[in-house]
Amino acid sequence: MKDLISAFLLIFLLNPNPGVAQATSTNPTPGRLEGTTAFLHESATPAKATKTHPAWFRGTGANGLADANAKYFYHELIGPGVPPPAFQNNFLYFGSLEMKAGYTYPAHNHPAAEFYYILDGEADWYVDDEVEHVKPGSLIYHRPNAVHGWTVTGDKPLKVVWGWWSDTDPSLLNTSAKMVNPDLAGEQETAKPFAVPLPKRKPGTTAFLDGNATPAKATKTHPAWFRGTGANGLADANAKYFYHELIGPGVPPPAFQNNFLYFGSLEMKAGYTYPAHNHPASEFYYVVDGEADWYVDDEAQHVTPGSLIYHRPYAVHGWTVTGNKPLKVVWGWWSETDPSVLNASAKMVNPDLASKQETALPKAVPVPAVRQRP
Repeated sequence: MKDLISAFLLIFLLNPNPGVAQATSTNPTPGRLEGTTAFLHESATPAKATKTHPAWFRGTGANGLADANAKYFYHELIGPGVPPPAFQNNFLYFGSLEMKAGYTYPAHNHPAAEFYYILDGEADWYVDDEVEHVKPGSLIYHRPNAVHGWTVTGDKPLKVVWGWWSDTDPSLLNTSAKMVNPDLAGEQETAKPFAVPLPKRKPGTTAFLDGNATPAKATKTHPAWFRGTGANGLADANAKYFYHELIGPGVPPPAFQNNFLYFGSLEMKAGYTYPAHNHPASEFYYVVDGEADWYVDDEAQHVTPGSLIYHRPYAVHGWTVTGNKPLKVVWGWWSETDPSVLNASAKMVNPDLASKQETALPKAVPVPAVRQRP
């Protein structure tokens, strides 16, 4: 993804804990640890509603599960202490959420930084003293303890993905959101999506970004047949794919600067292959639309909307877009112990094969062997 001068050797990271990816290793070992997987579909995880939220909003499901009375539900896909088959990680908490039309998520906040990315539906969204109408492709960036809430507009459910991450203290990911006006939030009729009284944000800042307002890019070091002929890392009509940077270190405005999370969207044309590559940062992909045959080390799976693919550091991965629709995804890199890994560009693992469209493969040659458990 990210275009930088640094070059990295083709190596793979040993991860003795299959649930928590590690950022560095002096003796990296290639391959997947037996018994682990890189693939998950959100439908395999329980639909939840926060137990401490008001009953009119969260419904009457037991043990934090959402039932038919819930106005919203969410799926946990990556995070600290999340139940299997979700992926364990102490530095990123990521999932999806759906909310019924016409309802309000009451104003709340939490100490972790957070993003929301709109997949479908629309809403009037409030962050401190700002309000904006959001729609598919909108990104909302909640800085720590920013007060936020929204009302779903129109007649369609709101569908989003969200993420919390740690800048300095991973324990923040274990601190649940709290209503800022619990007396108002306790009843549906009085619940508001903004705080009373309104907090003031830092002058000159905003919580909102139109994802299409950022440049469409293609990694400069990727082969020309794949990245196209655009100058300065920009994608042109010849590119087989393009991505938008929405949050990250050194990303140009209007994207949001952050040294601990790199997040964006990507679209790729049907019928093409993203050649096998890897990088030292942990990464997820969440499929928004389209389908693909996806390869991670020795695994392969057909992915569809709602699929999550989790690339541990240095895992070799690539894919081929199937069907006749473009593949649309969102992706994220995050820092575990070393934020500098977010500045390391992806590298092709078989550059000789990747240099031509006819020989490019979505998997490594040879395929990394499975690592046996001790």
